[in-house]
Amino acid sequence: MKFKTYPYIEISTGFLPQSDHDLLLETNAPQHVATHDEFYGAFFHTLHDVKPATVEDFRKRARDFGLSDRFVEIMVEASRQEIQMVRFDSDGDMIEGLELIQ
Repeated sequence: MKFKTYPYIEISTGFLPQSDHDLLLETNAPQHVATHDEFYGAFFHTLHDVKPATVEDFRKRARDFGLSDRFVEIMVEASRQEIQMVRFDSDGDMIEGLELIQ
């Protein structure tokens, strides 16, 4: 058997404002895929492309849902770097070049 693999990243929720934390667990959040069984983290798929129209549509949906510009910034940059999945978790990894909010 040969499986296709997809790149994903784990990111600390410390890079997001507190107002995002509960929203990440909502199943109807934009790009949401799954929430950890014990609500420790949530998975999101990135954008299928980074064309301006796609990014603006995502930005609007995320803002309308209540998510922060920082969330959008991280998701768009992950998409640009061809990361296909993002896991936000309280003990996730650090991001080089970005400061923690908390």
